[in-house]
Amino acid sequence: MDFFYQSIPSPLSPKHQAKQINSTISTGYMKNTLFSHAVNCNSLIFYCLEQGEHTIHLTFDQGRHEKAVRELQKKSFTILRKAAEKMQSTTLENLLMQSTPYTTLNQSLFIHHGTSFQQQVWQLISQIPPGATQTYGHLAERLGNKRLARAVGQACNANPLALLIPCHRVVGLSELGGFAGGAEIKKKLLQLEASLFF
Repeated sequence: MDFFYQSIPSPLSPKHQAKQINSTISTGYMKNTLFSHAVNCNSLIFYCLEQGEHTIHLTFDQGRHEKAVRELQKKSFTILRKAAEKMQSTTLENLLMQSTPYTTLNQSLFIHHGTSFQQQVWQLISQIPPGATQTYGHLAERLGNKRLARAVGQACNANPLALLIPCHRVVGLSELGGFAGGAEIKKKLLQLEASLFF
């Protein structure tokens, strides 16, 4: 089964990356082979599923990562484990600064698994620019019903592409609100973005 692969900067060197990809191609597994690994950037740890330099799933919650791995294995994908990688601060900053159009992201298998409502929320989140935040209630109003704030929060929680769909920019009216991986990580991401703009 073919599905979309969304690119983000890879923590691997091009030489190392090419070696891995060429090795995979030579064994005939490239089409249905993905790489699973953790990325550590100044104590911020997130988990990726990749094909080559393309990331198809990204989360700060290890349990969710493993669930995604099992889901793909059921679809006959081969998952190869890689050692944890270190990411430079500037690479993470560049990732936070870029805005990925939802029209690109919405081809992902993991996005398609979301409900129609969740996909609407994820599309709105994708429009929040770096350095800005919006409340759950505001997104609910944009969807036509301010009473949907709790459902918006649940959609944020189900986001399969953290950072690419920047759900950390959605906050409560008087508090940060929840985040997969913990509120402390959400706080660090918002502080990092604020430092880049102000």
